[in-house]
Amino acid sequence: AVRIMLAEDSKGTRKVLSFILKRHGYEVIQAIDGEEALEKIRSEKPDLIVLDIAMPKRNGFSVCKEVRSNRETRDIPVIMLTARSSAKEKSYGLSLGAVEYMTKPFKLEELLARIASVLRQSHQQEAANTESSA
Repeated sequence: AVRIMLAEDSKGTRKVLSFILKRHGYEVIQAIDGEEALEKIRSEKPDLIVLDIAMPKRNGFSVCKEVRSNRETRDIPVIMLTARSSAKEKSYGLSLGAVEYMTKPFKLEELLARIASVLRQSHQQEAANTESSA
């Protein structure tokens, strides 16, 4: 199964998203703050990261930056999911290497569609990399 890291400090949002993702066949790894997210990303190597920005201990921007700077995790796609909707914050998130930036409140269908799209692109990229190194 495709493994998704869900880093979100709001228990309600985390429960709903986790339930929906599992119902769609994804394996969900949960973290309630930025530190826990980084630890689990390093140890579990998920296929995709859904990252809240406003989290305790370490915010999503910091987590994304760290994921991108580490050789072992830098190719894992990151979708930022946040209440912060300013153009400045969105462009900052994307400049750090997030592939998508979605603002809350969001539609579940849209999130699921974006996850599927990002995973497709990620697998195509992996296949291309494998072919070029073969």
